[in-house]
Amino acid sequence: MDGFILDNWPRLVAPTNVHDGSLRDTIVAMARDCGPDRLAEHAEVAISRADSRRRLAEIRQPTLVLAGAHEEVCPLDAQQELAAGIPGAELHLIAEAGHFAPLENPDAVALVMKRWLEAGSGPFS
Repeated sequence: MDGFILDNWPRLVAPTNVHDGSLRDTIVAMARDCGPDRLAEHAEVAISRADSRRRLAEIRQPTLVLAGAHEEVCPLDAQQELAAGIPGAELHLIAEAGHFAPLENPDAVALVMKRWLEAGSGPFS
């Protein structure tokens, strides 16, 4: 598990976080906790899941699409496609974050979510 994270590290996080050893250790520990079997399961689901993009327009719940501005695992064009396909969805990109936005820039993630909920956009409005 360590090798997977370490080999892909520059693609997983924003350039400003590449040298953050504490962040790297946290994510490696998460991968270890998850284990190789779970990673394999996730990969299989991603590979074999049905393409449901045509159903995005059916979503009626308030939707926030949140991604790191430096996301490479789930490309930004895919994030944009989700937001464009869901009526009323909002896309917010988190600066100085990649695939692990809540860990890389937790304050920015919290602020976007707080503002989205307070604006009456969230599910509890």
